[in-house]
Amino acid sequence: AVVSTQSTGALYSGEIQLERHVFRDVNKLCHVFKVDWLSGRCRDYFTDLVARVSSSTDYQTFLFLFEEARFSMRVMKCGQFLDLLVQKICGLENRAEIFVEPYMRNYTELETSQLDLMLQITRSNSASLLKIMRKNIIENGHLLDDQSRYILNQIDLNNSISSDYNSFELFFDVVLDRVVNLDIKEHKDMTRLYRKTMKQLVSSNSKCGCINFCSTSESLFSTNIPRPTIIPTIRDMFYSFNEFSSLSLHRYLEIGGKSLTSMYQFL
Repeated sequence: AVVSTQSTGALYSGEIQLERHVFRDVNKLCHVFKVDWLSGRCRDYFTDLVARVSSSTDYQTFLFLFEEARFSMRVMKCGQFLDLLVQKICGLENRAEIFVEPYMRNYTELETSQLDLMLQITRSNSASLLKIMRKNIIENGHLLDDQSRYILNQIDLNNSISSDYNSFELFFDVVLDRVVNLDIKEHKDMTRLYRKTMKQLVSSNSKCGCINFCSTSESLFSTNIPRPTIIPTIRDMFYSFNEFSSLSLHRYLEIGGKSLTSMYQFL
């Protein structure tokens, strides 16, 4: 860094040329010693880099910005950089491909705070996280590690069905097909999660007359605004998992709360 300063009593002003390899040290320095003018330079430098981010930005630039923002939040308790960057990333259509997927390549090594940010960034397309976990299971054989459990407890499965139903089914298929590697409790947990999601899906259909994929922060399924879409049939949903194949038509009707005539519209 090249620094030129002028002293006037206890006040300091000057110019500094910031670069990536010194940014963290300078940013921390101005925070510790409360150098306001230098804090302003750091803020302007970071803001300018974020403003240049686009769908074609390379991963290393994303990684630099993300880790510096996390450092500022963790060490200096300043969330301004992180809020700015997350908002920018969320506005990119291909954020999963250019940032989330490479960042979560080894997600079993990530901290909870890092996973929380990935969940925030993918909130409108949570199916991308199911794809990442499925790939991890296939390639590394990891089944329901602590990080995967955490993601599944936080993820909006309704959103994943809405954005990419196929990814939802493929994820549960690969997990449940490998049941020999799961203990009894893990099997029950995954079965319960799958059944719960499917029941809520059918329940929402029984209330509005069609399956609605609008999610809200208050509930998994909203039933206010029907959307025209290609709806997976109840038969398709249940046949993907052995336990559902044994359910009788009477049980289907009981779960969905539908009349026999309405049920035939789906079957």
